[in-house]
Amino acid sequence: MRQFVTETALGAIAEGFDADAVVIVRRESHGQPMVVSSRIPPSWEESSGLTFELFGQLWQLLDSADDRAVAERIVLGSDHGWIGRQGSVNGVLAAGVVRSRPFSSAEEATLGRVIRSVAVAVGTDGPALAPGTRLSATVEPERDGWRAEVVVTGDDHRERLRSVARGSRSELAVARAAAELCGAPCEVAFAGRTELDRAVVTIVVLNDQLNSPLLGLSVSDIDDPAGPAEAVLAAMAAVGDWPPRVS
Repeated sequence: MRQFVTETALGAIAEGFDADAVVIVRRESHGQPMVVSSRIPPSWEESSGLTFELFGQLWQLLDSADDRAVAERIVLGSDHGWIGRQGSVNGVLAAGVVRSRPFSSAEEATLGRVIRSVAVAVGTDGPALAPGTRLSATVEPERDGWRAEVVVTGDDHRERLRSVARGSRSELAVARAAAELCGAPCEVAFAGRTELDRAVVTIVVLNDQLNSPLLGLSVSDIDDPAGPAEAVLAAMAAVGDWPPRVS
């Protein structure tokens, strides 16, 4: 499922930024760097100097002892590139994007947000909830779709936030309800789930107010309908838009 997350991100970057080449690499904690996903143009053969240079710069980002987020512009021959690194709980992720024209400051900021959401999605095992916060969801069939209600409570069991939304599928309804709780506007572009080893893995793709595709991943019990909500909150937490202020 983590591979699906990175492949989804790679496709969104390639299409959204009209990129000629996109590479996403990752280093697990105390592990070796590895290519997670890549899209290299046919004109870049395996022995191409451009390929070696791009991968070389990404390896340097992963090998750095400093795990702080890093983003910088690079030049590969006559092409323009952007490389960025983002740390997570279980490792470090880096990405490189290359195209024929320079990247604007706004595009670089969007790329940074996308890479951060991917790093959190593939590198975090727990839910993106504030300490002392609990999340629950209920779903029920309604007409031709589903009605979902998502509630956030504190350790004192007092309700902090509540939202209701509808969708053609139960996971879509839950994801939309969770998106309504976020402090910044976002739209659920995709919500899907699959059973794996007696658990449910949920992936969501959001479009935030900057039209950046953000990815969220959650693993929950089979009988827990809150998985899509956790995935949404994980995606928004990656860019600092969760948790919202609650009274």
